[in-house]
Amino acid sequence: MHLFCTCVLSFSLLTASPLVSATVSNSFRDCSQFFYMQTPPAGITGTSLRRICQKYADKLRYATLYDSSRRLPLFSAYIFKKSDGKRRMDTPWMYEPQLLSDDESGNMRALPLTEDSPPLIEDSQAVLEDYTDAVEYRRGPLNPDLHQAEPDDKSSTYTLTNVVPLITDVLDTSWKPYLDTIRRRLNNFCHGKSFMVTGVTLSGAIIQRDKRDRLAIPKYLWLAYCCPLFDHNSPYESDIRDLLTMAFWVQTAFLLVSLITSVVRGRVEKVLSPECREFLYMGTPPTGLENPSLQFICQIYNKKPRYVTLYNTVDHIPVYSAYTFKRTDGEKCVDVPWMYEPQLSTSSDTDEMQPFPRGYMHMNFEDAQAVLEDYTDAILYERGTLNPDEHHEEPDDKASTYTLTNVVPMVPDFNNIIWNKQEHIIRKRLNNYCRGTAYIITGITTLGKMIRRENMNRIAVPTYIWSAYCCVDFDHNAPYDERYKFPSFAHYGLNEKDDNEVVEISVQKLKEFLKKTTYVAQNFQIFVSDCVPPASRVHAGVVVDFNHVERCKDSLYMGTPPRGYFGNSFKKICQRYEDKPRYVTLYDPHRHIPIYSAYTFKKSDGEKKVDFPWMFEPQLASEKSSSNMEPFPQASSMHMNFEDTQAVLEDYADVVQYERGQLNPDEHQADPLDKASTYSLTNVVPQIREFNLGPWAEHQDLIRKRLNNYCRGKAFVVTGITTSGHTIRRNNLDRVAVPEYMWSAYCCTEFDQNAPYFVRYKFPVFAAYGLNDRVNNHMVEVPLKNLERFLKGRMDVDKNFQIFYNDCVPDS
Repeated sequence: MHLFCTCVLSFSLLTASPLVSATVSNSFRDCSQFFYMQTPPAGITGTSLRRICQKYADKLRYATLYDSSRRLPLFSAYIFKKSDGKRRMDTPWMYEPQLLSDDESGNMRALPLTEDSPPLIEDSQAVLEDYTDAVEYRRGPLNPDLHQAEPDDKSSTYTLTNVVPLITDVLDTSWKPYLDTIRRRLNNFCHGKSFMVTGVTLSGAIIQRDKRDRLAIPKYLWLAYCCPLFDHNSPYESDIRDLLTMAFWVQTAFLLVSLITSVVRGRVEKVLSPECREFLYMGTPPTGLENPSLQFICQIYNKKPRYVTLYNTVDHIPVYSAYTFKRTDGEKCVDVPWMYEPQLSTSSDTDEMQPFPRGYMHMNFEDAQAVLEDYTDAILYERGTLNPDEHHEEPDDKASTYTLTNVVPMVPDFNNIIWNKQEHIIRKRLNNYCRGTAYIITGITTLGKMIRRENMNRIAVPTYIWSAYCCVDFDHNAPYDERYKFPSFAHYGLNEKDDNEVVEISVQKLKEFLKKTTYVAQNFQIFVSDCVPPASRVHAGVVVDFNHVERCKDSLYMGTPPRGYFGNSFKKICQRYEDKPRYVTLYDPHRHIPIYSAYTFKKSDGEKKVDFPWMFEPQLASEKSSSNMEPFPQASSMHMNFEDTQAVLEDYADVVQYERGQLNPDEHQADPLDKASTYSLTNVVPQIREFNLGPWAEHQDLIRKRLNNYCRGKAFVVTGITTSGHTIRRNNLDRVAVPEYMWSAYCCTEFDQNAPYFVRYKFPVFAAYGLNDRVNNHMVEVPLKNLERFLKGRMDVDKNFQIFYNDCVPDS
């Protein structure tokens, strides 16, 4: 499987007892384990830089690059530990003796309790007195204690070799909340080791004491993390992205001004008219693009709206064009003159986009839009249309694309070889497999490069060209390599001569890519709900009985659920995906966990589903809610009604010892849709990490191989839990019950009678259970009756408790 490393870089504009040991040397050789691939950041040079391997209680904790002349660290590198965010108290601030002399021992020591620090210490590093009169600044650690879990790791961060002076408001209102955001994200969605590097850039400003320069003041504070092993089923918002803070926004505020468009007989509109909203999915244009220089153009040709463009009147190019695809043979339109939009420059009495005149044009037109002369000497570029004529069938639709308000400068090799080829691919795909309307939006990003004419900046040159389509009514029987690219997919390419291949990605990933490469708001969205229509989301019906929903009982042997459970509060959920029942779950809305999930095993190679969001069930909160199980919202909070009846992702944010464990595991399913349907928190219980990744995972794989090899018919599986009262708490409230035991049983009445005896005696039915703990957590395989007797002593069930109808003994 391809290894993907999540790296996030964040900047902030700026207007840190027992003995700690630290070794100072010219390399990080002794503490290279704190760097991804054991490789520290490169390219930072200076004669006064010292490399410190920070130790505490004879154990290496993190690494610091320290500038002894400016008396501050340039970066600290550490490994994030899942943490509840609590701070370490009563740890004295410390200093590094080795920065004074190579003859000193490797022990970092607590700063002296005297009023003034000894001069020898002050010469090589910061001391507490440096902050005494620096009232605007506070000590800000680069390796923060809230990113560590163990008390010793937290203590080791309280050394002035890990501290920089931060403006108090920035520290309290921006940096600390951001560090907590990172803590929660990595707690929830990083499943392996997360490598962190936090550092500064210098401003030239200095904190003085006694009229002497003492501490350099950072200009920028930055952070990057890399987590190669992460939860591919996390909400796309917590997946992999760059978070850009105020300084970077300030520097890039002009970039968004490079996205916009116009028409072939056109109408400039402040608010899009209903007839022009027809070219947009759900009648809604992309959100998060706001700038005074951007204008909507309802492109009209021959008295009929054809498409919509957002045009940048400063950069003189479209930001995007949005249109509906028409089935076509790909023929191009010829002999159509290039046109311009009079309304962008003057209040015109016509909606018509006009062909360029053969002679003089008034300068007012050039002020607001591109003209043909802008391309005369721009020999490195040609006119590339965002809405291409080959995506239309009618001659008038084709003709309407030949306006400079629909054009951006493209490198010829990219336009003719790379981009046009991708337009052909999309045309054939939508021709073949889109059954309804396909909505397409094609746009650009810029980085400030301009085409100049007569010593003036005229046209912004796109850095990337991107496009996305949305077709909710598509052929579900298309080959899988095409079907997974519906209902939506996207692509982008670098507008250069070399290294300009097209990258196909999901719409969600394109959205995040654009957030990193151009100036858009945090609510930026290409299609409403990323083109996930309500009818195609996961459905989970809360029912009175599993038999009340067609095909729901098919997940149960003889259509009969386990019997004998006490408790009127349990909810029966018929888990559905794309209007097809997949499995059933008995859910406890008070303890916020499933009691069991029952499903039919499908022969499988054990591959896991990736890139699917975790979901919740609206119907558990209100019968009036939609029957669609929904992906968790991008916002950090949900309405309390939902939290009252079920688990939410926040419940797992600070429980570092637990994993989300599925009762119906995706590796027991073969079809991608069956796999996807298992990623609901109504199918999840908290499992001790060592148990989940060890004995439980091994047992699931054992059963998969056994049923693959020896079950000839349908295998029915029921997986459930027992509880003992232990609960995950959040905000001082009991939230999610923690299972004491996990159990599972299968029933396969049609099996290989010639299987080896050590396997054959485990048919037609067998079971297993295991303790959800760090130790003594091995799985015990037992006959079904033994499991039922075991469970009767640990669950609130009656004497008639039974997992399978007639104990999986087929009627003779």
